[in-house]
Amino acid sequence: MGRLYSAFQRHFSGAGMVLGVLFFFASLTPSLIPRSVEVQGVLGGVAFSAGYGIGVLLVATWRYLQLPSVDKGLLRLTRLVLSLISLIVIVVGLYNSAAWQNSVRGVLNMEPVDSAYPVSVIIIAILTFAFLFLLARGIIALGRAVANRLDKFLPRRVSIIAGAAVTLIVVATLANGLLIEYTFRLLDKSFAELDALHEPERPQPSVVERAGNPSSRLEWPKLGRAGREFVASGPTAADISQVTQSRS
Repeated sequence: MGRLYSAFQRHFSGAGMVLGVLFFFASLTPSLIPRSVEVQGVLGGVAFSAGYGIGVLLVATWRYLQLPSVDKGLLRLTRLVLSLISLIVIVVGLYNSAAWQNSVRGVLNMEPVDSAYPVSVIIIAILTFAFLFLLARGIIALGRAVANRLDKFLPRRVSIIAGAAVTLIVVATLANGLLIEYTFRLLDKSFAELDALHEPERPQPSVVERAGNPSSRLEWPKLGRAGREFVASGPTAADISQVTQSRS
């Protein structure tokens, strides 16, 4: 157990874990839009990764500036206390997440959920964090490789900054040219397929007054999912007459 904890300390930042937990807790709080289990898990993983990255950056900046280090005994005690606080924060956040989601769903007149499925959320968040963590490690390894090559021509600190700059430019170029473009194409294709689906609960209007009827110039399939929903949910002539008569 001691070896496992030591290995965990070597590979992960304590400050990053604490900030990651706080960011993860923030992702569980209510928002303007209700979230599914999958979305909540991915969002929690991304939030944890953001907090972890900020913690790692702060520690690296502290060491780079050669500021005095904290006493080892005090550091161990601080880590233990913060670990307990982080555990409590996660438990509280997951325990209240269902109520927080239902508070939003109630405002939007949606059915409440019985559970926020905390185990599923944690598993998805861990997988998301693991992917982003390995991706960041790969980018850092690339930056170190570039910096080591530049060591032959530049001072060490200058080569580190230059290596980081070159790596960021390469990653940003690849992300903009490949990842983002491919993601938008995939999303566009998915939304197009979803938009083309015909919902059985929204039959094609048969009255001539409604758009999308068989004789209408606006063809029912071309209205799109949102258009069909709008047309099918519109009031009938009887509904309009009932409202106008009740007000007169």
